[in-house]
Amino acid sequence: MAVCVFSSLLTVLCVGLYGKRTYAETCTDLILSPPSLLVEYGSSAEVNCSIPNKPVTPYILGWESKTSQPRTNTETSVMWKVDRLTMWEEAEGLRCYFTVGMTQCESYVNLTIYKRPDRVTLSSVSDVVVEGNQTELSREDDGVQYQCAAVLNLDQHPHVFTSQPITITVHYKPVIAEPLDTTVILAEGEIQGLNCSAHGNPSPHYHWTSPDKRTVSNSSSIVISTGRRQDQGQYTCTASNYLGQATRKVTVTETCPDPILSPPSLLVEYGSSAEVNCSIPNKPETPYILGWKSKMSPVITFNETSVMWKVDRLTSWEEAEGLRCYFTVGNTQCESYVNLTIYKRPDRVTLSSVSDVVVEGNHTELRCEIENVGPGGKLSVRWSRADPKQNNTFTHFTDTSFPDLVNELMSVNKTVNLTVTPSREDDGVQYQCAAVLNLDQHPRVFTSQPITITVHCKPIIAEPLDTTVILAEGEMLVMNCSAHGNPSPH
Repeated sequence: MAVCVFSSLLTVLCVGLYGKRTYAETCTDLILSPPSLLVEYGSSAEVNCSIPNKPVTPYILGWESKTSQPRTNTETSVMWKVDRLTMWEEAEGLRCYFTVGMTQCESYVNLTIYKRPDRVTLSSVSDVVVEGNQTELSREDDGVQYQCAAVLNLDQHPHVFTSQPITITVHYKPVIAEPLDTTVILAEGEIQGLNCSAHGNPSPHYHWTSPDKRTVSNSSSIVISTGRRQDQGQYTCTASNYLGQATRKVTVTETCPDPILSPPSLLVEYGSSAEVNCSIPNKPETPYILGWKSKMSPVITFNETSVMWKVDRLTSWEEAEGLRCYFTVGNTQCESYVNLTIYKRPDRVTLSSVSDVVVEGNHTELRCEIENVGPGGKLSVRWSRADPKQNNTFTHFTDTSFPDLVNELMSVNKTVNLTVTPSREDDGVQYQCAAVLNLDQHPRVFTSQPITITVHCKPIIAEPLDTTVILAEGEMLVMNCSAHGNPSPH
């Protein structure tokens, strides 16, 4: 409704009253509900398309679709709907359009059509596979089931369609579960079973032979019923199938083998670490003990073929007396002793003389004191001297040994005296002693500080002691009486 008021000035003022209606000459955004659609092939589907307001001017709101093309020119929404979606092309270009005048807007539906597989089938070229034949399958895969699945990665929860499982059989050559090389120690009359069970596919055949090469069994195990000498020796079992064979050797004996030491000999400085491994060639069939008898570190095992003796700091001299590895089977025991030598550097090696001054021709004693060195049984003393007339090079001139210490394994303190009778030529000579540990091809030598000996001797005149000089009248003569002596002569 419009109301017009005329004034005296012929001016017309018109006031218009209208309802809430929007005039739009351009298209607005289209609203799809839902904007995305996941539809199983053959199922129904629908999407609504709408505009916010109804335009004043003529318009068309509709769908472009392979299956259903509804449209309207009077409503603000239009529904695309199919009862059974079977056209894959629909997913390519399903869209809603809105046309006003010469302007058209479009919105595409994010439509995904999926179809369950008619069948998912898994098969193998062969139901039986040989281990290692152009395949990654191993004996551990024998009897394993496999399965495949078609996965449609449609959204956060993929659709999975699984095949029936198939079972693969893997053929492989035999592997014997027991140790392949072992020893059995039997007392006379004792009974012992020997086992040769093997894992293989097809199941293996067995063949046992005795020490004299006779066939004794075609089963996986045999029983040795006596420890007679003629029954001793090596029994051999072969487990085989068409892919190969495995062999086990069992030595039957009445005596145990000596344990193997590595190293068999050991030279260790006192206070240092040390270790020796003890092993047996094979794991016995019967219960056994393999161990060490030691002052510091006794170790045993009941199920391994080696055992280690080890100390971080060797400070027990007694360890060198009886360190041994033992191997016990039944009532039989074998032992191997370690040739262990523990040595200790001396705390001090000191050389002194009864007197620093010696009269020529008189005896004097040199005293070498050695503190806390070991083992005493390997100790000797080396004596050396250095002549200043010979560039002060020390020369070894004698040794002192100790027969009374030959069996001593521990450290000792030793004082050794050496009697010397210096001559005037020995004046100023240096002496030295050394503690020598004769441990191996390269003895350990620990040397004292040198001392110097002063030798006193009576004078000796260098010139002839009785001579005649003939002088002419008025001639002068100088007569010399230079003498060598210590102290210097008057």
